Amino acid sequence: MNYRQFVHGAKFWVWVVLFVAYSAGAVGVVLIDTYEDRYRAMSKVKLTTVKSDLDTRRAGAS
Repeated sequence: MNYRQFVHGAKFWVWVVLFVAYSAGAVGVVLIDTYEDRYRAMSKVKLTTVKSDLDTRRAGAS
């Protein structure tokens, strides 16, 4: 019975470690991508309407 509890606990902690490692990796990728020049002006919101030029509408859609 003790062995089964150990295996159950080990499986739980393996999944916890995998989740934390995946989350940290995903955050690292997102932070690295946001340092690029094309994302630096995202906080400067511009009004986009149907009559705006095509590039502005594409940027607003993404």
